[in-house]
Amino acid sequence: MKAFTPQGFPMTLGDLGFNLNIKLSLLVHGGWWLVHGAWCMVHGGWWLVHGAWCMVLGAWCLVHGAWCMVLGAWCLVHGAWCMVLGAWCLVHGAWCMVLGAWCLVLGAWCLVLGAWCLVLGAWCLVLGAWCLVLGAWCLVLCAWCLVLGAWCLVLGAWCFVLGAWCLVLGAWCLVLGAWCLVLGAWCLVLGAWCLVHGAWCLVHGAWCMVLGAWCLVHVDRGSKATLPLTIPRRVFKSSAKDSTYHPMGIALQGVLQGQYTLQGSPTARASGGKRPPTAGRQTNDRRTHRF
Repeated sequence: MKAFTPQGFPMTLGDLGFNLNIKLSLLVHGGWWLVHGAWCMVHGGWWLVHGAWCMVLGAWCLVHGAWCMVLGAWCLVHGAWCMVLGAWCLVHGAWCMVLGAWCLVLGAWCLVLGAWCLVLGAWCLVLGAWCLVLGAWCLVLCAWCLVLGAWCLVLGAWCFVLGAWCLVLGAWCLVLGAWCLVLGAWCLVLGAWCLVHGAWCLVHGAWCMVLGAWCLVHVDRGSKATLPLTIPRRVFKSSAKDSTYHPMGIALQGVLQGQYTLQGSPTARASGGKRPPTAGRQTNDRRTHRF
């Protein structure tokens, strides 16, 4: 069973090969475009998810950066307050130590004065008793001042250490907050870019799938749909007719069939240069030709 062109002429091996080549090309390209479109759709979905994640991460970094900035400012203020408190405690501790030493001297002097008053006689008993009480009170006050002074010195040193730590922590929090703000802004920009890129991938994937489907649909539409995709319609009609009679393949319209060379073919020279009948005028095959 012979294969015929849409014009009703039998196909040559060149026509069949050319048509098969076009069909295979459309089939391969259609499958590739479908696979590429599906990959673009998946890639676009991944970019959309990544963009949304970057947007969430950017918002979290902005909030965390603002919190770190507030914490850093609080640490700086608290560190400065601790340094002031430490200085006050050191001064107060030193004052308490001096007061304790003075109370110790006063207490000892009162005790000596009380004992001397007791030795003097009866009229000094009241003064001696008062000196003894004052001396005991001075000793108690001395002990309390010494304890308070030592505690103030320890508290002052601890406040200095805490203040220095708060200052360092505050500076670190400020740096971390600034870095988080920059990272958050970068994540927001990256997320927006990912969303745009994902949307573009989805559109490109849909376009690729439509193109692949178009290629697959046009595989089964025959040479009438495939051949005009590569050559003009008039050349296609001429080639479909002339290829039946020319063993060398396709001849364009307007070119004499006998003129294969510049000097002319033997058939043209033998007939005196007359134009031989064209393929459309030959009726020896008893078929009706369409033009």
